[in-house]
Amino acid sequence: MDAFVLDVSACMPWCCDDETTPASEEMLEWAKDGSELHVPSIWPWEILNAVGVAIRRRRITADRGKEFLEQLATLNFKIDRGPRVSDFPDLYDLANKYQLTAYDAAYLDLAKRLLLPLATRDDDLKRAAQGEAIEVLSQLRLVPGLLRDLLCFLSLGAQVAAGEGRFGDGESESQQHEVPPEGLRRFAGWCWSGCVPRRRFR
Repeated sequence: MDAFVLDVSACMPWCCDDETTPASEEMLEWAKDGSELHVPSIWPWEILNAVGVAIRRRRITADRGKEFLEQLATLNFKIDRGPRVSDFPDLYDLANKYQLTAYDAAYLDLAKRLLLPLATRDDDLKRAAQGEAIEVLSQLRLVPGLLRDLLCFLSLGAQVAAGEGRFGDGESESQQHEVPPEGLRRFAGWCWSGCVPRRRFR
């Protein structure tokens, strides 16, 4: 992904373990690989506030909060200019159309102007983006290897259920669809533990 717009809800999983998802990890990989991260002029204040709230609620330590902000500075953020007063009527109409806060409308407006996907975990903002035909980056885009493992796993499981073979049966036709052990372990780990690979900033 070369460029996308993201809000604070898409950034905080990079800081707080309890918010991490496969989708947030994938977006972090894009960010670390140099993707342009476009944000409106209000974003710096929102991310500073979000980190402060996380510290006060003891979700992260003060040291971790400062470290996270330092790590954000290594990414390719592009902060948009603030709106002109002459833009206010159009921004008001956009927010009112989808019953958004002015803060959320800033992200929607930016994605709309730049014709870029929008990364957010906010349901209202997702719906508004979809209403404007903007791609929403909130779901996991399965990497090819994991998708292959998943499809093989499901295919093999269906054959086992139908009595056409069994896992690890080297004589059955189902072996040609056998999931590589590494892929099976990765997929099973995601399913049973509810965890995702911890790439993050570290």
